[in-house]
Amino acid sequence: MSTAIPPLPPETLYQEAADWLEEMSCGPLDDAGKQQLQRWLRDNAQGAAILERMLSTWEDPALMQALTDAQRASDTAATVLPTRRNLTRSVAFAAAASLLLAVGGVTLHFHSASQQTTSTTEAPAAYQASATRDRTFNLRDGSSLTLAARSALDVDFRKDSREISLTRGGAYFAVAKDPTRPFTVRTDSTRVTAVGTAFSVDRLRDGLEVRVYEGRVKVSRRDGRPPEYLNAGEQLRQQDDGRWAIDHFPLDRPSHWQSGWMTIDSEPLGYLIDHLSRYSDTPISAHGNLRNQPVAGRFNLRDPEATLALLRELYTLETRKENDRIILSAR
Repeated sequence: MSTAIPPLPPETLYQEAADWLEEMSCGPLDDAGKQQLQRWLRDNAQGAAILERMLSTWEDPALMQALTDAQRASDTAATVLPTRRNLTRSVAFAAAASLLLAVGGVTLHFHSASQQTTSTTEAPAAYQASATRDRTFNLRDGSSLTLAARSALDVDFRKDSREISLTRGGAYFAVAKDPTRPFTVRTDSTRVTAVGTAFSVDRLRDGLEVRVYEGRVKVSRRDGRPPEYLNAGEQLRQQDDGRWAIDHFPLDRPSHWQSGWMTIDSEPLGYLIDHLSRYSDTPISAHGNLRNQPVAGRFNLRDPEATLALLRELYTLETRKENDRIILSAR
């Protein structure tokens, strides 16, 4: 005579679903892993709904191919499985999302946010950094953010979402994992969404830059065109004309968010000036087409005078003050 396993409490289901999602990026699952997830879903209808809600954050086209693969895999012979309380969670994100659709006999229902998380809504708050200095803030959800000098943003945390509006400058985000509350950074034209990761968003004069230092983010356009998905070591540049370009950057090189030094191989002078100007008592700009001149080197953003002196020496430039600005021009 078998004894029914009592249902798990909601907080345990939430934690198990979050653990599944956290492990889903580790690589493809084997047949036993697929069956383990399949069994967990069948044993935990409410947990399946929680996991479905977590996965719905991502609308990755690659999931369609993974769905086909997982459906084929679900027809393989069954193996002896551990109990649900001792599952080995080596599962791929895409295959798990696919199994949510492929597993028969599981009815998925959405539950209110109050059933899925103990987080509470917080009053919106505004954060800003003064000229010449970065500022780091710890948020109530466990995330932290570093605001570049002369930058500002608004934070609005709700039961089912974490919304950031970057109104000026740039910021680095270390996001606490909470799959039921996506962490979204908004600008005028773009939304950058993460669950638990580290990334930066920079509003520059010539566009926007997103860099991913850990995990994965989704970058969406306000005009409804398909989103892009960035992994660690990838960056997206959006130009004034709306075009997007995706490239790689070296993760083993210290970022200027931590070191204060910007190391670039070949970037327009305007890119460096936009960052450097945040740390200068006097705004900096370049004359004419000089913004497009490629530059390379290691530059100290926290010491604008020294960096300007280095630029004058390396690229035969001169500086002058005009209308309360420092103007860079060719000699």
